[in-house]
Amino acid sequence: MKRPNYQLFLGFHVDEVFHSALNQVAEDVKVFFIQDDDTYLHRVRHNGKVYLGKFLGDKSDLQNLRDVETNIYSLLGRLVPTYPCEETPLRLFPAEKAVR
Repeated sequence: MKRPNYQLFLGFHVDEVFHSALNQVAEDVKVFFIQDDDTYLHRVRHNGKVYLGKFLGDKSDLQNLRDVETNIYSLLGRLVPTYPCEETPLRLFPAEKAVR
């Protein structure tokens, strides 16, 4: 039996306005920014909501958390430059990371 692999996830809630703006982005651009690779944004569903963000790994300190936050906002800003992403606080929660 496969054991779940939960890690902390820092994510940006994809609300209706952001989702609408994201739908205007070309698919080949979205694929460049949203992948199952640690360099890019992951899409995670938590409590019925969709988040874009990053897994923090097994261990994380405050500086790493700040660096990941900066990276997430940077990627989101490149993905949807018209949306003021930094006005929305990121959420930190445990999420299951797919094991390859």
